[in-house]
Amino acid sequence: NKKLFDLIKNELYLFKMKEGQAHIKAMLEKNPSLPLKRDHHNFPKDSIVITPNDQYFIRGMINNKIDKNILEFNIINLWNGLKIKKKNLHILISVPKKDNPWGELFFIKNEDLFKKMPILLNIDLDNKKCADREGNFYRLYTINEALKEFSKGYDNISARLQYKWDDLKNRESQCETDFRERKKDEFIIFLNKFLKWTKEFEINGKKVIDIESLSTGGPDINLIYSGGTKQKLELEHNWKNYLDHKHHENNAWANTWIFAEEEWNENLIIKLFGDQKQKNGDRIPDVFLCLDKGKRRVYKAEWENKKFKEIDIKF
Repeated sequence: NKKLFDLIKNELYLFKMKEGQAHIKAMLEKNPSLPLKRDHHNFPKDSIVITPNDQYFIRGMINNKIDKNILEFNIINLWNGLKIKKKNLHILISVPKKDNPWGELFFIKNEDLFKKMPILLNIDLDNKKCADREGNFYRLYTINEALKEFSKGYDNISARLQYKWDDLKNRESQCETDFRERKKDEFIIFLNKFLKWTKEFEINGKKVIDIESLSTGGPDINLIYSGGTKQKLELEHNWKNYLDHKHHENNAWANTWIFAEEEWNENLIIKLFGDQKQKNGDRIPDVFLCLDKGKRRVYKAEWENKKFKEIDIKF
């Protein structure tokens, strides 16, 4: 069973990487040239290191492998408890290389993280870009850059004292089911395969400058144009899912575009949506963002002729 084999292989990989990264003390002993050491005095039980410049870093933990190119990291240990109030903590993330759990070290400023306070971060292993599940990007710094630019352990006192773990916990619990069941995988696929980890592009001559995730009860995201207008976009694994989820029966999906991971197939689209267009009008998408033989394409339906016109797109 190939699916079972792939699942077991993925779990074994995650287990090995998690076990390897659990022992930060052993990693530091093997790399004495790294300007990092454990702070046993302030944090005897946490994987927190300090630099000679008095900058503090807490380890982000591997959480899951989204696909062969994307690793998900959990940084909940930054936010929970009183650690962030004791010291000004930044994030240290290790991107594995083959069988080496400590392959490549990257660092993220807590000043960047405080804006959105993400719990999970996804890193593209090919281009080393980092984003949360809402599509907000975070710069990854090298150790030398962090030594020069990052704030010190006693900085950001006001923001740290005002921060409340209970507020973040309540926020996460309210949206967890929606993100986990409906949005996370689909958004990561769209971000990785269609956008290729960039939020700015042009479609039909109009520049998209940002993307925002929408709450439950409507389409997944908005494309935000440079002029301030927005376009709703539904994300699916397969074209048929749009109908399976009964979006065509809900006015919240009126004038919505659609993206699906499934390969583009004109005949399939006509078969699925042609009759439904006559019954449900603008609740059936006219614009389809897709992967056509591996290339990113956008097509607009001409339903009366059962044809599609390609829309220009530039990245």
